Amino acid sequence: MNTMKTNKTIIKLDESFQYEMLGHCFELYNKSSDITKKYGIIWYNDATKFVQSLANKFGLEFDVVNHCLCVLSNANEWNSNKLDCERMIDAFMNGRSIDSFKVKTYGRDKRKAWNVLKNNIRIQPSSLKNYSFAMNIANIDDHYNVTIDRHMLSAMVTRDYGSLTENKYSIFRDCIIKFANCYNIEPKQMQAILWLQIKIDKGQITEKEILDLYTKKSEVKRLYTNMKEHFKA
Repeated sequence: MNTMKTNKTIIKLDESFQYEMLGHCFELYNKSSDITKKYGIIWYNDATKFVQSLANKFGLEFDVVNHCLCVLSNANEWNSNKLDCERMIDAFMNGRSIDSFKVKTYGRDKRKAWNVLKNNIRIQPSSLKNYSFAMNIANIDDHYNVTIDRHMLSAMVTRDYGSLTENKYSIFRDCIIKFANCYNIEPKQMQAILWLQIKIDKGQITEKEILDLYTKKSEVKRLYTNMKEHFKA
């Protein structure tokens, strides 16, 4: 049986613990509005489009930009994460040094992301969250890879779980997969919905802002569809 040691007690990762995590997921999902659910469904599509737009702008492979972005994601707000990635790539492509700009994440991750650009390094599976994030954005093994960051963990697990090992991550990941299957959506889509609701609960984003984001994307899609129909005529 899997266990998690803490200074206070030993938490068993048994069936009852997994039901507890599923219960927290249900609470978050049940609280989320229709618009939060709708935007969560397309959140990774937007992330993929952003990476492709940077790849096109700088003439780089999608994979390079994606891994640079994901390395810079630790403890970094999403909009800052995107700005940091573009700032770093711009500096690298224009021959400036790693010290010519600042990022919002840790210094070690800044160096790792620079290494992605300079030495063609890739995130390894042992970097659990960042690797899953990169795979989700690249649409690789979406039935298996789930991005679980500190916000997700704080909402899913209310007890001390100690250090995050590969085994523990797999248990948390499987919980999201099971929950997503209940609603017949992809695990990464469910994760995005729950993540957005967590950010709402923490006051980091409002439903109005999510509505504006979703409306903007829907309007762009509508205009694009209308243009295609026009040129077909």
